[in-house]
Amino acid sequence: MLASRLVSHIVLLAVLLFAGCSAPETSTKKSGFLSGYAETIKDGRVTDRVQEFITRLSSRQLLSESQIKRWVDSDARADLPARMSLSLFEHGTVTNPQMISLGRDEAGVHLAVSVVKPDLDTAAALAGEPATKAKGWDTRKGVFLLHLHEGEPPRVVGWLMGRNHNSVSRLVNSPDMVSLKMIELRHGLTGISRPA
Repeated sequence: MLASRLVSHIVLLAVLLFAGCSAPETSTKKSGFLSGYAETIKDGRVTDRVQEFITRLSSRQLLSESQIKRWVDSDARADLPARMSLSLFEHGTVTNPQMISLGRDEAGVHLAVSVVKPDLDTAAALAGEPATKAKGWDTRKGVFLLHLHEGEPPRVVGWLMGRNHNSVSRLVNSPDMVSLKMIELRHGLTGISRPA
């Protein structure tokens, strides 16, 4: 009885020792991205609002989930929508940004996407506060996710960063990529306001 108890303790000790040695390494280095703010698609943490855009882009074979490295839902921080809108209109120098219409959602909101290379300040905001530099965020084009309403400015609701510089090439070269004015005409969205 004592021998079997001793053997079971040794086996238990060996299992615990082995489990401790084979546990995955964890990094003490802080992530450059805010938790729940910019997560990889593979982690399955994408918000429903952003997923709607990804699903529509995927179904049209313009951008697949495997081509997306990071995503941002602009509700993560109050300052993001205004900053992203400025970047969309290139701080007032562009009044008709190029975009692709994705139709209306169940609530009747018109969805569109625009390919934008963010300026340094916007890239830093997208990367998040803990980031010391916006590495990668300012060097490649991303996809702004837009809600369009009559008589209102486009509302930037999110952003997708591609895995590499060619990830958004199908979007850029798509024949559906037209000016905001053309989307207004085609879809009856009159009076979408622009920055002054």
